[in-house]
Amino acid sequence: MGNKLLANNRFYILSFSILLSVMVFAWLRLTLADNQLLIMRTQQIFGLLSIIYLYVALAISPVAAIVGSQRIKPIIFARRSIGVSAFYYGLAHTVIVFWGQMGGFSQVEYLPALFIWSLIGGTVAIAIMFYMTITSTDWFIRVMTYRWWKLSHRLIYIGGILILLHVWSLGTHLVSASWQFALLGSLAVLAGLQTVRVVKFVNKKWQLFNRDESVVVGIAGWAIVVTLVVLTPSVVPNYHSRHTDSSKTETTNIHKMMGH
Repeated sequence: MGNKLLANNRFYILSFSILLSVMVFAWLRLTLADNQLLIMRTQQIFGLLSIIYLYVALAISPVAAIVGSQRIKPIIFARRSIGVSAFYYGLAHTVIVFWGQMGGFSQVEYLPALFIWSLIGGTVAIAIMFYMTITSTDWFIRVMTYRWWKLSHRLIYIGGILILLHVWSLGTHLVSASWQFALLGSLAVLAGLQTVRVVKFVNKKWQLFNRDESVVVGIAGWAIVVTLVVLTPSVVPNYHSRHTDSSKTETTNIHKMMGH
């Protein structure tokens, strides 16, 4: 049993994720004297790590569809532990925000509407990730059957959209053009991979397009998704970029509550 565990790459990924969280907190504790700043930086880094893990987990399937599952079989096997790690950091981020920065749910009523809606979206995303975590075992797959298990796990795409909206609406650093460019570039790559995967799946199942048509459809689909992402800032406001001196008092109060 012990040898099987040590030969399982999921064990090493989960162990590394836990160790990394401890190292991050220890490093922040040593470098930051202010407790409120420590809490704020910890939740920000944990939130970022959750997004990175989730991004990798979402990218594995389309990469496998493009290069072939057998070529990256160990990575596909590790995908569940990567998703669990994304939930681990996302949950830590959520707990720190609610009870470390805000002081509990009793403070929610004092937040602006944009904050509340963003927190609701983030909470729903965490709930989806929690469902995926508890159903990530082989036992659940047997009980649910692989077909329904795989179908239900596509809820993560809804969770991903909610996380994107949550990050954009409350992200302090996203007022910076460089962070916006990094986010857009990352999403554009992921959208491209997913588009290729979808076109290959549709063509394999129904054989609707020839090779040239598949390329055109893929590029069109990718362009649509990227356009929607680019338009997100014009539809969903960012709290930190839209406030002016006229709301300075409210901004100061919120920043004190949230640790900004």
